[in-house]
Amino acid sequence: PETIDGVAEREPIDASGNTSSATLRVVVLAPAVIDCNPKTINVKAKGNYVTVYIESAGGCFDPANIDVSTVTLQAIDPVTSVKLAVATGAPTSVSDGNGNGVIDRMVKFDRATIQSWFSVDSNIIFVVEGKFLDGRRFEGKDTSVRVINTGIDHTNEANHGSIQY
Repeated sequence: PETIDGVAEREPIDASGNTSSATLRVVVLAPAVIDCNPKTINVKAKGNYVTVYIESAGGCFDPANIDVSTVTLQAIDPVTSVKLAVATGAPTSVSDGNGNGVIDRMVKFDRATIQSWFSVDSNIIFVVEGKFLDGRRFEGKDTSVRVINTGIDHTNEANHGSIQY
């Protein structure tokens, strides 16, 4: 994966004899495997974060080289949200955080903001994108997340005894 820049060599001439040139910039994104957790987001839950694991598709990059300050998450279906940056002060790490045998970069996004994007039960598609420390870009999607707006409120996601009726 790399960025390719080039200038068109052809200079078309119009009927009046004027010439022009164009600059063409092609950006190739490194493919990433995205694993969002939890897989079911209950809009009534009170947790702090949605956790995302970013892995290299086919080993084309090292997750340790991801510039966390550039990583964003966006819902693209059934709604299109704004791009949400990684939560300020949230932990991040490079390890096999999701336990699938592949090294990943773990980042966290503000759960309340994500929950606010949805008002009805739906299957959603998230796009996660960002840059590496050298400026190259990556992008990936997770299509396995579901949002529900049912159940009862929790005051503490870590303590399910905190349910309010």
